Amino acid sequence: MTADGVDARPIRGRVVSVVIAAGDDPDAAVDAAERVHHLDWPHDLLDVVIVGPRRPIAAGAKARGLEVRAIRAADEVPLPQARNLGAHAARGEWLAFLDRDAQPDPLWVRSALRAMRSDSGAAAVASKVVDVDGRISFVGGALNSTGEPVFPHAGDADSGAYDTSVPVLFPSPWAIVMETKAFRWVRGFDIRHCRGIEHADLGWRLWLAGLGVRYTGASFVTLRSSAPAPPPIASDARAEMLVKNVDDSNLVAMGLGGGDRTPSLIAERERVQAMRQLPDLQVLPLAQLDLSTRRRVLVVTPDVLQPKMAGPAIRAFRMALALSAEHDVELVSTVGCDFSHPAFPTSHVTDPELRHAVDRAEIVVIQGHVIDHHPWLRKTDRLLVADIYDPFHLEVLEYARDLSPNDRRVTTRLTIETLNEQLARGDFFLCASEKQRDFWLGQLAAVGRINPSTYDQHENLNSLIAIAPFGVDEEPPTHTNAVLRGVQPGIGDGDKIILWGGGVYNWFDPLTLVHAVDKLRSRLPNVRLYFMGMTHPNPRVPAMRMAFETQKLAKELDLVGTHVFFNEGWVDYDDRQNYLLEADVGVSTHFEHIETAYSFRTRILDYLWASLPVVASDGDGFAEVIRRHGLGLVVPPEDVDALEQALYSLLADDDRRQACQGAIRSYVPEVHWGKALAPLLEFCRKPARAPDLVDPRQRSMIGDPLAQAMWGKRGWKHTARVVVDHVRHFELGGLFRKVRMRIRTKLHPHTAGPGARTDTF
Repeated sequence: MTADGVDARPIRGRVVSVVIAAGDDPDAAVDAAERVHHLDWPHDLLDVVIVGPRRPIAAGAKARGLEVRAIRAADEVPLPQARNLGAHAARGEWLAFLDRDAQPDPLWVRSALRAMRSDSGAAAVASKVVDVDGRISFVGGALNSTGEPVFPHAGDADSGAYDTSVPVLFPSPWAIVMETKAFRWVRGFDIRHCRGIEHADLGWRLWLAGLGVRYTGASFVTLRSSAPAPPPIASDARAEMLVKNVDDSNLVAMGLGGGDRTPSLIAERERVQAMRQLPDLQVLPLAQLDLSTRRRVLVVTPDVLQPKMAGPAIRAFRMALALSAEHDVELVSTVGCDFSHPAFPTSHVTDPELRHAVDRAEIVVIQGHVIDHHPWLRKTDRLLVADIYDPFHLEVLEYARDLSPNDRRVTTRLTIETLNEQLARGDFFLCASEKQRDFWLGQLAAVGRINPSTYDQHENLNSLIAIAPFGVDEEPPTHTNAVLRGVQPGIGDGDKIILWGGGVYNWFDPLTLVHAVDKLRSRLPNVRLYFMGMTHPNPRVPAMRMAFETQKLAKELDLVGTHVFFNEGWVDYDDRQNYLLEADVGVSTHFEHIETAYSFRTRILDYLWASLPVVASDGDGFAEVIRRHGLGLVVPPEDVDALEQALYSLLADDDRRQACQGAIRSYVPEVHWGKALAPLLEFCRKPARAPDLVDPRQRSMIGDPLAQAMWGKRGWKHTARVVVDHVRHFELGGLFRKVRMRIRTKLHPHTAGPGARTDTF
């Protein structure tokens, strides 16, 4: 069955159907069929179909002992219509179109299929075509600004320079090899609106539908005469192809936004655009059209944008700032915005406003719970970059301890579902470290995102997930005004200041630090510990138990106001450097949790930016960096004595502290924002949808009912075997779960998502 429900012949695996249009010369078509029978392909897996006058074709084939099938068509039937008739009657898994004047190389089909096996995203192969004089007729296709196909290098002498394998927009009219189901999925050649350029239109529509076209010089045919000059293409046919295939914004840019359109053209455009999986910014470069490289990028944060910003908002701001040098950027918050910047617009958006912002964009960068709070983002056709530098489903294990047992379970489950939704929909992912990347690869594999499509795009999966850690400003910090020394009561000019940068959360261990300071004050009476933020600027982040316990402990030890100080609010982003520059040591202590193992402590980067030596607990991603580069000291988690000694060593020994500062200054260029965000910048220069999210053949494996109807699933026999096996082993619970999942997927297919196997029952 085709994508639009038209019945077609059932397909036989491994069979290649070669379609030859006879036109007004049946004898030439039979000659071509005889050449096809010399292909390096098993004859019992070869299905030769000739479209034209049935009697002369049958008689000619019988006289030569050829096995062919003749499909009746009048002499005057246009070539694309004849090929559609042949494809409809085809029996093979593979469909090959051959010009009647072409001499196929014996490996023509086999080499084409080899090229498709090397690229799971390819559904069609454009063969190399040379003429009788050894001159190039086709080694790739492009379009000019009016939509007319052009063949680069046509007329050049053939050479090894063309024996490559690259993506192309469309195949030639002389030789095409493709999946039969792919041809039927896009409803074959368009004989109504692309008169004379049907091959170009076919390739274009394949790409839009998520099915690639690949050229390979290993699959080639030779024309038995000089290649004919291409006939002139009527301007209305070219315009109709553009109107049908180009998206709204580019249609306006090409001056085709208005004009008279027939009802059939309007209907065909609606059908093509409804099947669209790839944006024009990814398809039109294949046409070698001169397009602007500036993209429209939307950065969305679920954190508050204001002078007092926490890590997620800071990261979103820095992404927008870095991208604004090359693209048109918009930065929005779904929570609140009291912040502006001259390089790009910023705003707080409601759900309808976010929809409009996404419609304006070509690339959307999201983080946190954005896709959970705005679930329609799962279905957007925009390129979606998911920033997963913060594995918050690990943080919630600790944060949710304060909830009731049931609420803790529900919160944890919802958090995991939120992350899995991002992993299921994202086209590109950003994480913070090598260790995190390994962790996320495991979770991506669990939801089905590591598959032939993503693997063939890049075997190390760099095109799916890249490392883009938090960064620091390229400009070193400058002290603009006093904030602690001589300003904060109890902190004098000669005091030794330990700085706790950022918030106090349940997965941190400030209690050991407070005990260490209590012990240290006997050796270093002028030691001072300052907590920069106790109340998170995002109103949706609740107060944490650990913040309360830290203040309680400091009061019990009689340290508040003498040796331990708390900023009850939050330091402005543009004022934080003053606190950093007035401190002597930055500290980050945590428990030995799973969150610690995969965390990326952004506050440590602020310390390094200000050349502030670091004392940190062991076990997180920064511990080894601090040790390897001599940026400070690392201590075991929850070890008061070791922490007190490390703090004393750096506070009391000026030479040691200065040595750390020198090492930090050498290391900091490695973590500048420009370098940290390089993978995001590179992706936006060459954006691409994730191949497994756009290819209907892959979607048929992960719960897309329409794709399953075309590309198949395991079927009722497999289902029956599974049911019998469950009943035989009395696994009725498992059987019930699979029945429930099948019903849920049928009623709500969008809930399945990548990785949801609806064909396992």
